[in-house]
Formats: sequence, structure tokens, C-alpha cells
Amino acid sequence: MNTSFLLPLLLIACSSTLQAQTTNLTEQQRRDISAVIDQYSLAREKSDTVLLKKILTKDIDHLVSNGEWRSGIRQAVEGMVASSAATPGTRKLTIHNIRLLTSNAATVVCRYEIANDDG
Repeated sequence: MNTSFLLPLLLIACSSTLQAQTTNLTEQQRRDISAVIDQYSLAREKSDTVLLKKILTKDIDHLVSNGEWRSGIRQAVEGMVASSAATPGTRKLTIHNIRLLTSNAATVVCRYEIANDDG
């Protein structure tokens, strides 16, 4: 038997069964995730570094729209505060999709809008 063919086949079989598993989102999980998104929006709007440090992981990797990578909590928070100062306004994040990866990890797709006084 050709073992070089068997390994890719096993990897494909394993990955397809992992992708087929679904974790249903409970209403409590939806509320909890929405609360974190709301906290993030408020922290950015108010440049609240204490709240940002509370809700972000210490080993955060943050890729921003201009292509800059911010690695670690210090770079991420400093960059977020600087960005919020440069672009003042009311921040609104609208959740479009939540996908649970495990029972305690999820990806959340949001629309991020900033409304400022001058329109």
C-alpha cells in the first residue's frame, strides 16, 4: 500500500469530521459575546485602557486595516488608544455572525462604524 497517499487521505478525513461538528450557540452565550463586543466599543470610544486590558488577551495579535500588526497587549492597547484619538467619534459594532469554535471560543464578524460630529 502506498503510505504517501494514506496520510493525506487520513488528514482529509479527520479535518472533514472536525468541520462537521457544530456547537450550538445558547442565548446566554450570545448575550455574553454581545456584552464583550459592547465593552470593546465603549473602551475604544472612551480610550479606557483598563477595560481594554480586561477584555483582551495578553498575547493578542491585532492586524489593523492599514496592515500594521500589533503584537501583545501593550502594543495593541497603545495602538487602539492612538487610533481612537486620531479618529474620534461614537463607535458602533454590529454583530453579523457568531460561530462557536469550541464551547468557550468563538469568531465574531462585526461591522465597525465610527460616527463623528462632522458626519
